[in-house]
Amino acid sequence: MLDRETIGWSVFRDGSDPILIGDLNGIVVDLNAEVERAYGWPRDELIGKPIKTLVPSDRHHQADDLLRRCRAGEEVRHIEGLRVTRDGTVVPVLLTLSLLKDDTGTAVGIATTAADLSALKRAEERSAQMSKVLADGSEPMIIEDLDGIVQEMNAEAERVYGFSRDELLRRCRGGEEVRNIEGIRINKEGVELPVLLTLSLLRDDHDEPVAIASNAADIAALKQAGAELRSYQDHLEDLVAECTEQLAETNKYMAAVLESMTQGLIAFDENLKLVAWNSHLRDIRGYPEDLCEPGQSFETFMQYDIDQGEFGEGDAGRLFTERVVQARRFEHHAFERTRPDGRILEIKGGPIQGGGFVSTFDDVTERRQAERALATAHGLVTESIDYSSRIQRSLLPPDDSLSDKSADHFVVWQPRDVVGGDLYWLRKCRGGMLLVLADCTGHGVPGAFVTIIATGALDRALTEFPEGEPATLLARMNRHVQTALSQDDGKGESDDGLELGICRLDDAGASLTYAGARFDLWHGLPGEAIETLRGDKSGIGYIHIDPDQRFTAHELPVRPGERFYMSSDGMIDQIGGERRRALGKRRIREFLAETSRETMTEQRRHLLDAFADYQGNENRRDDVSMLGFQPLDA
Repeated sequence: MLDRETIGWSVFRDGSDPILIGDLNGIVVDLNAEVERAYGWPRDELIGKPIKTLVPSDRHHQADDLLRRCRAGEEVRHIEGLRVTRDGTVVPVLLTLSLLKDDTGTAVGIATTAADLSALKRAEERSAQMSKVLADGSEPMIIEDLDGIVQEMNAEAERVYGFSRDELLRRCRGGEEVRNIEGIRINKEGVELPVLLTLSLLRDDHDEPVAIASNAADIAALKQAGAELRSYQDHLEDLVAECTEQLAETNKYMAAVLESMTQGLIAFDENLKLVAWNSHLRDIRGYPEDLCEPGQSFETFMQYDIDQGEFGEGDAGRLFTERVVQARRFEHHAFERTRPDGRILEIKGGPIQGGGFVSTFDDVTERRQAERALATAHGLVTESIDYSSRIQRSLLPPDDSLSDKSADHFVVWQPRDVVGGDLYWLRKCRGGMLLVLADCTGHGVPGAFVTIIATGALDRALTEFPEGEPATLLARMNRHVQTALSQDDGKGESDDGLELGICRLDDAGASLTYAGARFDLWHGLPGEAIETLRGDKSGIGYIHIDPDQRFTAHELPVRPGERFYMSSDGMIDQIGGERRRALGKRRIREFLAETSRETMTEQRRHLLDAFADYQGNENRRDDVSMLGFQPLDA
């Protein structure tokens, strides 16, 4: 039976701390008035509820553990815990749990006393904060009570003053807070130290003064810094004087640089006032000497130019406004202007950091006259080369000249420049027809000259041997080219020549005879691989070639539908593709085989498209020529 005699009624009733009486299952059976005051629960509402009603939910495990320990007969004393009031306020408490026993010594309940630790916790927190302030302070700090009794001091105060905390005593009266007052402190050795004093009241929770914090900042270093600053100011004045002297020297050199310039120069500041110029400016622009004065306005210069007609005819006010507005933009500028006397000025300039602009004036009259003369000469040369191109093309057979002599054909002739070193011929011979493709030394104008020599050599050889046997023609052309270029004695000032292939088709169209000087003949039927008939390894006309060089003739039967191709090395050696490699013979032959069922006109178009794609952005390296034909069926 749990009754008030068992509890100890007087102690329970008059206790200054909240006391809860619970049974062994943790249910509230009684409580004193302090519980109602402290936690806000009426007695009647709390009786019958679990004691854990007054415990925060995250601390229920602690309440269960304490109940278990009491049931086991253990007296639990001075355990920190938490209580929660009816309005949710959490209160730190110091718990003591005691077993209640009846007359037989049997445990019948548990008395829980919860002493409020709030004030103690706040005091500990203030103490910890003050300790941190003292520990972290880099200046001497002393805490005194209202009677001037030193309560605490930091290590810096001990170091500066030489007193230990137990030795220092000061007195301070009144409630005034004193800040930033210069004073003197004396250390243990009697040395006076300049300090900056700040005295602050420390108050309790009821805003009552309880102590004085005295902060004495050591300003010895500050005093020293002041002396050093005055010394530095004196040094700075000397430095300014020295820099002024150096600046004057620099200005002298700058003036020399300005005068050494071949262009005229003028500069204005952010307010469009004159700040720099050289004598060449006055020479080139014709400005009077009294106009070029420091601080002269840009507007004055513009008005002078307008009066001199520098900007041509037009409304003077509009011309003036336009140029002033443009100048205030402080932009980069570059343009030319023709003066009234016909001289041409090149004007360049740009903004100056911080505002303003600089301009240079260069008389480029002679340069522009020379450029015009050069352009005229270039035009004459270009016209001559264009006319040479027409002459060279007149030496070539028309593209449709093979139409009556073949079932199908195409011609590619693309000089790298206006004129080129590749050429093709179509010539009648006794009992047949000759088809020739040649690649002469070089390209452009030099190559074109060699084609003219080669054309004459071919015509002369064909006159000498009208049957047109290809190997014989190559041998005779070799001698004629060497003679024409004075390369027949193994010496000569040049070493030029050509590579070419000659095809002879008999009138019946049944056979083809081929001879090549470092030139191949490709041939094949539609849908089949392209085969190669290699020419001899010797070109013609070069110094190192024997004047009596012989060449090999190859005779082939012409199969119905068979196509023949000859190509200069311009297409073969062209760099391109992702790996920047030469196109090569193999790729060209494979493409010709893939397109062999198309008409030769279509084949040519697709071939040139593929070649252009392969070349991409690479420069054309050489003249590009190819001759393709399909003989008439016998």
